[in-house]
Amino acid sequence: MVNTIVGGCEVKEKGEKQVRTGINLNVVHQNIRRLWGKCRELEILLEADINNAEVLCITEHWLNCHKIHAQNINHFTLANAFCRRNSDHGGSCIFVKKGVMTKELNFLNELGEEKSFELKVTELVQYAVIVICIYRSPYGKFDTFLNKLEFIIQ
Repeated sequence: MVNTIVGGCEVKEKGEKQVRTGINLNVVHQNIRRLWGKCRELEILLEADINNAEVLCITEHWLNCHKIHAQNINHFTLANAFCRRNSDHGGSCIFVKKGVMTKELNFLNELGEEKSFELKVTELVQYAVIVICIYRSPYGKFDTFLNKLEFIIQ
């Protein structure tokens, strides 16, 4: 299932005030259940149905840190990835369209925890938007997930 989200804003200086004007930012989320070998399928989907996506949030990529960095999705660059070290499957990652400037937010990325709160965060600099991709395994601690999610929202 692919979800497209439209939103975002741009901040412009106008005299002494900051004025926000609307811009469109298309973010696609896909729970892919193993990215390895599915990149071409994903590229076809992006070209045919959602050719204006700027961000791809992928959960359950099932890859280790070496393999996720070897993945190539046309017109996209890996911005950030959570990879499991102690068990298989899971994971979350964020790909951004080439040319989109990003900034890593380590203070939030450090909240990641295998199975309970597998998150990666990146800021889209020119949009002044923070993108968060989170996966929670059905075997993770639900109270840990809720506590960390509440912390991020606050």
